[in-house]
Amino acid sequence: EREQAPDGAAMFARAALQHLPAVCGVAGSGNSQQTHAHGHVGMSPARKQKTGPSTSTAAAAGAPGTGSDVLKAREGRLWNNIFSYCVEQGAWEDAYAALVSNPVPERSLECLRKLVHELSERGEVLVLCSLPLAGSLPLANAEPGSLGAGAPTMVSLLGEAVAALQRRALNTDLSTTPRPYRVLYDFHVARSDYRGAALAMVAYARRLRSEGQPGPATVTEVMRAYEAALNALSLLDEGDAWLDMGADAWVRAHTLPGPPPAPLFPQSTALPAADTGVLGSAVGTCLTLSGLRREYAIMRAAAAVAVVSSGGAGSNPLQQATSSPVELLGALLTVGQVDEALALASAAWPAGSAGRGAALERVVGALAGAAAWAQLQQQGSGQQTGDAGAYMGEAAMQADTGASTSAFTLTSLTADPFERQALLGCGGQVWGARAAPLWAKLRALLQGVAGGSALAGADMASLRVAAADAALKADRRLALPLWLVELFLPAPGAADEQGGGMAGAVCGPAALMDLYLAHDRLKDAVALVQSATDAWSKTDPRKRRKHHAAWMPHARIEALRARLLVDVERSRPGASSLLSKLDAAVAAHMQLAAHDTPQPSAGPAGFAAGSFGGMDAPMAWA
Repeated sequence: EREQAPDGAAMFARAALQHLPAVCGVAGSGNSQQTHAHGHVGMSPARKQKTGPSTSTAAAAGAPGTGSDVLKAREGRLWNNIFSYCVEQGAWEDAYAALVSNPVPERSLECLRKLVHELSERGEVLVLCSLPLAGSLPLANAEPGSLGAGAPTMVSLLGEAVAALQRRALNTDLSTTPRPYRVLYDFHVARSDYRGAALAMVAYARRLRSEGQPGPATVTEVMRAYEAALNALSLLDEGDAWLDMGADAWVRAHTLPGPPPAPLFPQSTALPAADTGVLGSAVGTCLTLSGLRREYAIMRAAAAVAVVSSGGAGSNPLQQATSSPVELLGALLTVGQVDEALALASAAWPAGSAGRGAALERVVGALAGAAAWAQLQQQGSGQQTGDAGAYMGEAAMQADTGASTSAFTLTSLTADPFERQALLGCGGQVWGARAAPLWAKLRALLQGVAGGSALAGADMASLRVAAADAALKADRRLALPLWLVELFLPAPGAADEQGGGMAGAVCGPAALMDLYLAHDRLKDAVALVQSATDAWSKTDPRKRRKHHAAWMPHARIEALRARLLVDVERSRPGASSLLSKLDAAVAAHMQLAAHDTPQPSAGPAGFAAGSFGGMDAPMAWA
């Protein structure tokens, strides 16, 4: 030791172990015999008296009694010295062999903690992960004289190593290298403990969010921690993919900053609260895989908002991540981050829930409104767009339209370079080229081509209505794209299953007519009725004669006619012509229905042949 030669000191310590039983006067030590395969001859009484001071010293060192207790205490000290020498020279395998050979459990436990600490500090992660750590140590669990004194408690070597790594991770600075939480993660992965690995990374991400220095490096590290946790937890079966966040004090020390997660069922809000993915009470909580995805999506959304809104300067995504998913969704749409908004909606609300449906409606509505504004800005906010001769109701004439600056750019629409190139090619040198990529992105979403898992189980009908409504809200004079209008119309041949006329799916022609009425697009509403009746008149008469073959929204048509009558009384240009077209279309449809309806040879009064309940006159339907 004085010559700073740990290898020589370890050699002499092992030699001392061979002669220790003879010195202590014990017939043999199982530990020393197993290690060195040496016998032992007992000592004379005079020799035993000479060992008296040593016995007192061993007793003072914590080894009660004499004989085998003294031998055990001295062997413990020697093995402890051997361990220290091996650690000093980096002989890790010999150091581990020394700690498991130590007959004193308390000293073995102390050596194990020191070994884990030294391996972590020196970056010997591979050596740490390759340690067997098999077996357990019997430790006394009660003080002398108390009830149950002497009953040992078995302490697992593996469990104590994990506890040492956890304490080091919690009590060291976040800038320590190698990262203590990363070492703990690697240690769990090496033993196929994927739940423990995910728990380590979740704790790391939460501590970074609470104590990390604001900046891109911290945000990147948080994102990597969440991604590693998701990868580890995804390797488990669906029923086992959960984390007990109230398992022990170490786990409970890592909590999310800010207020607690929103309740699953709020009393009133614009959007239903997001699924927190946390089950159980405040103490014994269980973080599911969906809850972990939610944390990751919120952090990712906050980073996107902070970077885009201020260019990364003066922003704190760690603070922004404490906002609710509803607030973050609005912030993402404000800066035009469509893909991030879809990812947040997919993670924050369960598939098929009302919350996700409302979130997706906000996304497509914002995208449609941005496309409409981009088209208006290119044409000029004071000019009519689309159908220049479109008839507008009085409310639309009085509507005030103005320019709006859209935050949706080609870069914000998608992070996929291939999709971005495809959207770029949608513009070309044509009218409305500025809005073309926005319309193309919206079309891909509504047709289910884009969106991925966010649109799984979504009500596509409500999304189409939301998109058309947002586009018309931007400017009521804007003509909807033809592909968007066709999404409301029944497909060719669908009349056999859905019926003719204006019948269709949930989001059919009647829904489009509601939008036209809501935005005073009376000319488009009349044209929609005309096209439906004309298409039905050209259908095979054999199909028209079937029971419930056609359906018309008479209540909506009556509302349309009433509004046209008001405009006729006020002498609005074009109102009289539209009213005549509507009456003629409906009258022709009613006459056709009366002709196709089988007539009884003799029936009740008022249902004579050639009449349809008196509804064949042009104005009778009103």
